[in-house]
Amino acid sequence: MRKLMLVAIGYTAALIISIFLFPEINGYILSIVSFILVFISFFFKNNIRKILAIILVSASIGFLWNSTYDSIFIKPAEQLIGNNCKLEARVLDYPSVNDNYSSVLIKITDKVYPSCKVLVTDYENGVSELKPGDIIDIELKFRSARIRYNTEDDYYFSSGIFLRATASGNCELIGHRKAGILDIPKNLSNNLKEHIMKLFPEDVAPLMKALLTGDKAELYDNDLLYVSLKKAGMSHIIAVSGMHVSFIISLIALIWGRRRMTAFIGIPLVWFFAAMMGFTPSVTRASLMITLLLISPILRRENDSPTSLSAALLVLLIINPKSIGNLSLQLSFASMAGIILITPRIYSAISEHISDNKFLFKLLNGITMVFASSVGALVFTTPIAALNFGYIPLYSIFANILCLWAMSLAFTLAYPICIVGAIYFPLAKVLAIIISILPKYTQAVVTFIGHLPYSLIYTSNNLMAMWLAFVYSVIIISYLFKGDRAYRPILPVCCCIVSLIAVCFITGLSAESNPAVSAIDVGQGQCIVAKTTNSTVMIDCGGKGSPENAGDCAAEFLLSSGREKVDLLILTHMHDDHANGVVRLMSYIDVNKIAISDDIKNSEIGDKIIKACYDSSTELIYISENTSFFTDGLTLNIFAPIGSDDSNENGLIVLGDYGEFEFLVTGDAGIGTENQLVSMYQFDDIELLVVGHHGSKYSTGDMLLDTTTPDYAFISVGINSYGHPTEEVLQRLYKNGIEVYRTDINGNLTLMVGN
Repeated sequence: MRKLMLVAIGYTAALIISIFLFPEINGYILSIVSFILVFISFFFKNNIRKILAIILVSASIGFLWNSTYDSIFIKPAEQLIGNNCKLEARVLDYPSVNDNYSSVLIKITDKVYPSCKVLVTDYENGVSELKPGDIIDIELKFRSARIRYNTEDDYYFSSGIFLRATASGNCELIGHRKAGILDIPKNLSNNLKEHIMKLFPEDVAPLMKALLTGDKAELYDNDLLYVSLKKAGMSHIIAVSGMHVSFIISLIALIWGRRRMTAFIGIPLVWFFAAMMGFTPSVTRASLMITLLLISPILRRENDSPTSLSAALLVLLIINPKSIGNLSLQLSFASMAGIILITPRIYSAISEHISDNKFLFKLLNGITMVFASSVGALVFTTPIAALNFGYIPLYSIFANILCLWAMSLAFTLAYPICIVGAIYFPLAKVLAIIISILPKYTQAVVTFIGHLPYSLIYTSNNLMAMWLAFVYSVIIISYLFKGDRAYRPILPVCCCIVSLIAVCFITGLSAESNPAVSAIDVGQGQCIVAKTTNSTVMIDCGGKGSPENAGDCAAEFLLSSGREKVDLLILTHMHDDHANGVVRLMSYIDVNKIAISDDIKNSEIGDKIIKACYDSSTELIYISENTSFFTDGLTLNIFAPIGSDDSNENGLIVLGDYGEFEFLVTGDAGIGTENQLVSMYQFDDIELLVVGHHGSKYSTGDMLLDTTTPDYAFISVGINSYGHPTEEVLQRLYKNGIEVYRTDINGNLTLMVGN
């Protein structure tokens, strides 16, 4: 009986119940109830009695510790919410420097205040030069870490961060902690990141930096590669995890060979590596399991993988019960559970049929192991990923078979090359160029796979979600009813493949839908989609204040409904909230034409769009005079800029005409520009108005509303500090009897043409 595994099951179940399912019920009451239920187990037979007793006692402890943890750590910290305090703190990591603000993780060390981690945002960039271990005096305005993007979220709590704050005064450096040796891993990690960017060729340096350190800052800037990794299901190689820890141990074992020496060197090294990576849940889990694996033979104990996994989970959840909500932890343990429970069965079933030829055996055995490991890892992670990300990569198993060996070798060779670089940089530079063949190969493969149809299956498509549920149902039912025979997966797998083809075919047919106009929820920004039976037009693609890039949101909306291209994308102007998702969108799907005014040449985001158009052979059309486009029953009248030099007033305005249905998109034009527009041109009554400037009081004036008399109004708006949509605009719309819908309240909005 694996008693530790039963303890982990009971303890984890208690946390899930108390944190996710019934957070309103007092944990101490749940603990007492769970303990009382232990006595019921005495009515069962001996073995079942032990199992139930262990699980229920462990659950009781879980309920008790979760509530006690709240009382000791979280409630004292949250008493600071809303306060403005000057205090002493220690810097825990290097700051993250963005365009208009910096953020840094600190720990309060001032004895007057509760000791806890705080994520600080500074709009004056006064923290941008800090280093781990620095002791600072800083004035902070505290706010809750429970709220993220105006929604209650456990993102920060699961990482042990219980407060967020904004720097409201000067930050003064007053010293550095005495135990400076504890900051060595973080300092080394930072130096390594800089070293990698200098050492490797520019086209592979972002991928190698992400692979070796988990820092994806530069990789995010390469939209095509980032999206390709996502579509190929290879994002796990840039999320430092147990895979990377196993690479390190494998290299040590290869060099030293002997188990004792491997343990002696490997255990401290993997924990140093974990410290460099910031003790992320996946790396910490792997380090704990590797430690148990290496130390068991030395202690003359048999290592048991399920027990080791359970031990690692318990340690992490005892340190911070809230980490049960950490997605990285969930995926890491789900992946390992699949590899432990499922992979050996798949490998055994296939390996029996591998050729006896020595060369073929090694090749096919390696492919079989990667295949079995990939399937095992996906069994439990796929539902978690589908629920959290809203998609699953269809070809991930094939991508892993083709690329995992290359990135494993690149990781294993890159660290020694970095060490050589610290001694003699020119030699390391040459070696780095040589092994760059591996990441280049990987980039080429994932880019190819990313262009395959249905590389991502979105669960927002109800058919795809039902197919995924069908797959799990078929496999589970066929396994349960196999009887005493060996499980034969051929028939259920064939059923799953045939059903997927049917779903893809139906989705393709449904793409030819009735005409409609939609506003996609992209946060504080705008993205309008006008569909005809066979064509797709988009107006703007940008947003802020949302966890997702606007291009990701737009791609999901289109691809989940079977739309794989945009015939025309019109950009009203070059502000982030209208255009910062364009390049990301172009990484997902083909955009045939982009229409834009000349202000594209005067902006950084415009330069990126021009380059993306050049790389993807997208036609760029500059609008300097009124222009009309016609596609599949939809006429688009684009009005050239008529406003002042201000970019809001000098943008494009679009009138869409389906014949019996018209809609108007004014971008961020103000009331003055609106009045000028309706004075210069003849407007009939329209059915839909996309409210200007996200509901600013300086747009959507009475003259525009009186002239166009819309029946419906879409307000594309999200989290903002401007007060959008303003009460003035809402009252003007309601006064005119217009039905108002908002993306921040209603999510994606769609109005069917003709309904």
